[in-house]
Amino acid sequence: MLLDAVFLLSTLAIALIGTTTTIADTAVGKIVISALLVVSTGLSLWLKREETKRNNEVQRGIKRLTAATLPADEFVDQISSLLGETRLAEGYRRAATTRTVRSSTSLLIIQIYWHDEPAEDVDAVAGFVVLDNEDLEQLALLDDQKLRKAVREVQFGKWGSDNLHSDSELIASRVFNAVAGWIEFLRIDFPTYSNTASYDDGTALTALRAEISDDPEAPGLEFDRAELDALLALPALERGVSIAKHADAWLAELSRHYAEQQPPDSDD
Repeated sequence: MLLDAVFLLSTLAIALIGTTTTIADTAVGKIVISALLVVSTGLSLWLKREETKRNNEVQRGIKRLTAATLPADEFVDQISSLLGETRLAEGYRRAATTRTVRSSTSLLIIQIYWHDEPAEDVDAVAGFVVLDNEDLEQLALLDDQKLRKAVREVQFGKWGSDNLHSDSELIASRVFNAVAGWIEFLRIDFPTYSNTASYDDGTALTALRAEISDDPEAPGLEFDRAELDALLALPALERGVSIAKHADAWLAELSRHYAEQQPPDSDD
């Protein structure tokens, strides 16, 4: 507030001196005006920077408030509807299934596009998209036009700039969400698992891994650098399919692992 007042007074001083011809024409007057202009310009730039900082803090506050509660059903329904509208607008006319998985702390919107009829066979999947509550929190801050563009980007665009260095967190989130989405779609009783990401010295993403938390001997799911590069070469919908196939193969390995741990049937 004080700096606002100083900026206002310096601006008024320039205006008053400028209108007083005798003062403005003297060497001292010109020096004073120049000095006031420098001060005024500096304060103007500083105040604009502070205003930007305050606006960013407000936006962060809004996001924190949004994160405190999961998005309402009405907004989830709106996003599901937009996913369908965008799919048709892009000419992608495969049959689709949308499922919302909500818990007390998380939310997933899963949309699967089929080659023919819906099935639990991953080979029947033509496209796969998963959004979590963090995605929805970001979407909730957008107006209608930007919201439609952002939803289209999730389905048909890139993951950031598709860069394993600058977009590592986004790419990891997309991959892990798709893994969780496929598990949730199958509605199986799945053990607790943890996700980890590995980076090189330049902080570029080199691997993503999911491991069963209470069984170190259980097989894990891994995407190495080559697989991540291959993933980013695919269109967004096909990336989801590739991840779902990886997850499905992992589930089959885990099923065999747990079957081998069962004691053999004793002969009567």
